[in-house]
Amino acid sequence: MSTAKDPIYVPLSDFEPEKVEWLWRYYLAASIVTVLDGDPGVGKSFLAMKIAAEFSIGGSLPGEPKLKRRHVLYLTREDDPAFTIRPRIDAMGGDPDMIHVQARFSPFDKTGMKDLKAAVRTAPPGLIVVDPLYSFVGADADIYRPNEIRQALGELQEVADYSGAAVLAIRHLRKMKADKAIYQGAGAIDVIGFARCGLLVAEDPEDPSLKIIAHSKHNLSKRMESLAYRLVD
Repeated sequence: MSTAKDPIYVPLSDFEPEKVEWLWRYYLAASIVTVLDGDPGVGKSFLAMKIAAEFSIGGSLPGEPKLKRRHVLYLTREDDPAFTIRPRIDAMGGDPDMIHVQARFSPFDKTGMKDLKAAVRTAPPGLIVVDPLYSFVGADADIYRPNEIRQALGELQEVADYSGAAVLAIRHLRKMKADKAIYQGAGAIDVIGFARCGLLVAEDPEDPSLKIIAHSKHNLSKRMESLAYRLVD
């Protein structure tokens, strides 16, 4: 714990180098915020639930034939736990005992962050999904103001650091198309600037039933080849 008497500037040699712990190589890392962007209806939530389901049973994902079984904290305001999340998790073969949701809405304000930190102490998660991110940002926060959105992301990063969980924050795309995919997410550019990894989901232009996952940002790894998936009954 640092104090006011501790030096502000120290040599870099004071820090021991650490390796990134990849929970899903190279897409989700422990203690790291990853942003998942995509248009409404493209299947971002389905994808997030599939990832959550596989973590809950110690299943597999592309490039990870065997995941470590972990608790998941799935925070959402767009999908009802009883009507949507539980049926989908069951259909995907997930373990609902390993996936925790909010019984009542608790945004990332002072009280909500206290609730979140208590939850990760009770059942430390390996994965935290926030779907969508801006639904949990305080109502008085402006998502286009860098200082305000960075404060919210900083608090979420503290939870990731404390718990060691990979955080997957979901955003919709802005209506106006940007020149580069990294600028396409809604809100301040500081969101993707803050994240160490960014993923973009879009429809294949030649086959709308096929969804493509591509790296939009990859600070901690090489750019991976794009993945494809379909939503099926």
